Amino acid sequence: MNIQIINETTQRIQGVTFPCDEKTIQYLCDEYLEVENTISTQLQINSVLGDNQANALLKDKVVSLDELNFLAKRLDSFVDDELNTFYAVAISKNMNRMKDLINLTFNPHCYNLLADFSNLDELGKSLYLSEHGSTSVDFLRGFDGRKYIEDMIRNTQNPLVSPYGFIYPNSNELEQVYDGICFPSYWYEENPITVCISTKLDRVFLYLPCEESEINKVLQRLSCTDLIDVVIEIESDTLPQNIADIVFQDIANLNQLNTFAKSFKGIGDKELKYISEVIDYTNIATIPELKTLIDCYQEFEMIENIHSPTEYGL
Repeated sequence: MNIQIINETTQRIQGVTFPCDEKTIQYLCDEYLEVENTISTQLQINSVLGDNQANALLKDKVVSLDELNFLAKRLDSFVDDELNTFYAVAISKNMNRMKDLINLTFNPHCYNLLADFSNLDELGKSLYLSEHGSTSVDFLRGFDGRKYIEDMIRNTQNPLVSPYGFIYPNSNELEQVYDGICFPSYWYEENPITVCISTKLDRVFLYLPCEESEINKVLQRLSCTDLIDVVIEIESDTLPQNIADIVFQDIANLNQLNTFAKSFKGIGDKELKYISEVIDYTNIATIPELKTLIDCYQEFEMIENIHSPTEYGL
């Protein structure tokens, strides 16, 4: 989304593409908003260019910067049907709070949008599939989509009305996953290490590598002043097991983990497999040894299916 934001003090308008990374957020706070980058930082939306639906929903709102960015990440992954349903529900319910909008992004499957009457059978099948998630091809082929829509209209006396069509709640239950403070887990882009940082009351997910400001915001959301006050759990689906075992030896040292994540960020799957096999061959077992290998792994050459000098031709 190309969002035009306005500095309320200087009345300066600046276009920013959301979602964006933390470096962009920091630059935005320093250069345009002229405010500190915290979880409380807000901005005023002047308009949204090139997206009439988003503009109708967000124009002139004063919103949390981090919440706006998280909302943009969620919407960025939506297909057209999900987007249309999201905007139809949000506008028909006059949703103004970012908390409600973010929670709605986890619930478009709870609503049926009736906007196109040209082929009720196909629309009914699509809405049924959206409601139930999956079904067999044979069942869907014989499913009466028109009757599904007729029953839906008959059983809902007061559907929501929006500029984009009629909204009918279906059998799915609404889920409130965002409490207004700690963002739920959402893997928006590939990262080597995901960290869950928690207290007895809340938990926040951090995707490494990250900027220092992101770590500071995590502490703010958990109302903590230091990492020693929290529990850190680490997971990774991208690192080979032998690399993960070495890296996760000291899970309390978040800064060290962040440094390693930066090293892994630019390494592809093929290279990670290469490093993993070198570890097995050399019996590397400590973090300093792994760091040395990462710095110089390109000096090794791996030839698959060769296990002896004779096989190599010597």
